[in-house]
This record gives sequence, C-alpha cells and structure tokens, in this order.
Amino acid sequence: MAEDLSAWVLAACGVIAAIGAAGTYIAKVIKPARDLIKRVDAHDKMFGNDNKRLAELEGGSRECCKALLALLDHEITGNSVEKIKAARDGLNKYLIER
Repeated sequence: MAEDLSAWVLAACGVIAAIGAAGTYIAKVIKPARDLIKRVDAHDKMFGNDNKRLAELEGGSRECCKALLALLDHEITGNSVEKIKAARDGLNKYLIER
C-alpha cells in the first residue's frame, strides 16, 4: 500500500512537472510574438504622428512657394498686387492655424 501511494505521489509530481515545463515552453514561444505586436503598435503610432507632421510641413512649403511665385510675378510684371495680397493672406492663415 505504501508503494502504491508513493508511486501515485511520484506520478502526480511528474505530471505537474510536465505541465510546468510545457507552460514554460509555450510562454517562451508566445513571448516574441507578443513583443513584436507591441513594437508594431508603437511603430504604427509613431508613423501616424510622422505622417501628420509631414502633411503639415507640406502645407507650409506650398504656401511659401505660392508667396514666392507671387513676389516673382510682381517683380517681373510690376503689378499683380492682388496675387501678393492673396499669397500674404494664405501665408498668414497657415502660420496662424499651425
């Protein structure tokens, strides 16, 4: 009877150890995937911020180019005051809303 009890205890300990080892192995396999998902989410957030910032810079560059073209047109033709005023207003609007 004592031999049966010790065999059952040893068998139970073996099962517990096997389950623990399997759990450890599964955790080691899943951890890199979880870490990768976290990194991808962080990079996605950074990409969104960068994309927004680039769009803002593109708008500013466009307004500066419009103002420069209006100034060049005014210098060449000697008039186009309305184009310069429109370019000034666009540049002011960009600088204020930025």
